[in-house]
Amino acid sequence: LRGPVRQTQELTTLNAGLGQSRTPLRLGLGRAKLADALRIRWPDGVPQSELAVPACELRLIEEVNRKGTSCPILHTWDGERFTYVTDFLGGGALAELGPDGAIRPARPTESLLIPAGKLKPKDGRYHIKISEPMDEVLYLDHVALEVFDLPAASEVHPDERFFVGGPEVTGEALRFTNVSMPKSAADQRGRDVTAIVRDVDGVRVEGFAQRHWLGYAEEHFVEFDFGETTWERPTLLLHGWIDYPYPESIYAATQAGVPTLWPVLERRQADGSWKKIADVGFPAGLPKTSTYPLPEFAGKPLGRLRLRSNVQVYWDRIAVGDAAAVTDAAVLWPVQATLTQPGFFKEVSTGPRGPIEYRADQTEAVAATTWKGSLTNLGEVAELVNRLDDRLVLLGPGDAVDISFAADVVPPLPSGFTRHFVLRTYGWCKDTSPFTVTGGDVKPLPYRAMSDYPGGAVAYPHVADEAAWHTRRAGR
Repeated sequence: LRGPVRQTQELTTLNAGLGQSRTPLRLGLGRAKLADALRIRWPDGVPQSELAVPACELRLIEEVNRKGTSCPILHTWDGERFTYVTDFLGGGALAELGPDGAIRPARPTESLLIPAGKLKPKDGRYHIKISEPMDEVLYLDHVALEVFDLPAASEVHPDERFFVGGPEVTGEALRFTNVSMPKSAADQRGRDVTAIVRDVDGVRVEGFAQRHWLGYAEEHFVEFDFGETTWERPTLLLHGWIDYPYPESIYAATQAGVPTLWPVLERRQADGSWKKIADVGFPAGLPKTSTYPLPEFAGKPLGRLRLRSNVQVYWDRIAVGDAAAVTDAAVLWPVQATLTQPGFFKEVSTGPRGPIEYRADQTEAVAATTWKGSLTNLGEVAELVNRLDDRLVLLGPGDAVDISFAADVVPPLPSGFTRHFVLRTYGWCKDTSPFTVTGGDVKPLPYRAMSDYPGGAVAYPHVADEAAWHTRRAGR
């Protein structure tokens, strides 16, 4: 790309024989000595720009290993700095096409546990930061912070998972007691992984081969046994993360005759065969805990179980406990919310296979798509997020919203109790993938009553907000 000179080429292997090398790609620049920008879209959809590329030089360009799209990110004030927590609204992706051409329905709500010690008051308020460090747009409708104090021996987890079947996900906070880990556990190659799945410590079951399609792996499993332990209200606790198969890779795998096997729970029968118990879903994105109720095993030993899949899901802890709803939470609404444009927070890998994290105190240059449409104006936006009403804050790539909640309205922590926080969120996100209908376009705006997306018979209910709140041109 040089002034009025533009060249576009596609580099494929459609006409190459197996093992045949590709020749260098040639782009004509006329008399220009350099290209102002060389823009690349890699096969997995990642955009990349190389600036001031000299003419007449052979240049090897490697793909930047940065996650292109996924979900918004949460940071919380821990008393010293904004610390990374995880991503959220993984099920809220809009207009993703499946291999059959159907659009996957989005789930625009998620409850997120904030781990102990990661949220502390500052100047009488709890502070969080929600950001978009990837090439996507977030449509944020509502956030609320639930605060509750429970005896120190209790665990708390929301009823959450990426839904692929079974009972509907409620998002309500659950108190877990009698939490037990497996007596023994082994992977598909017979390796003992009992110690790996006993604690949330960042050590995960990784002994499976990855496939060429992003997010796919060889079929793998973790087989485990809780012995004769029983529970009155047994609920499975699965902590880990998934490197998502994107719609592009799901389509490619399906075309190759490889169906997606989302995690299933199976039980060994008396004859040695395995029977499917449930589609248990998975932690929706980067590390977090998902839950799945097992009421049919109330008062009974679970027997020999296994989690089987062919996607890149990494289990950190497998546990079962008695679950009961938390009923005495204090609900805090945003008292201040400020939309800013800090740039793309720096992505950091925590190991050879990930997962990634984001540094709120560092930014980096990232090539992003030039989106069509307008985003929310920078500044105070609390009016748009303090209730569930379809009034949206539109965050683009590199945007963040700083939200605070009044901490002084919460009673003092009783002795022997631990304070827990669950962030309740409602919103959607959309990327620029060619498998996303209207990808790269801010519109149409989503809303709760829409029958589908991007269609729908009911019009967006807050058209006046577009002129009053959403006039910042996307990509600027």
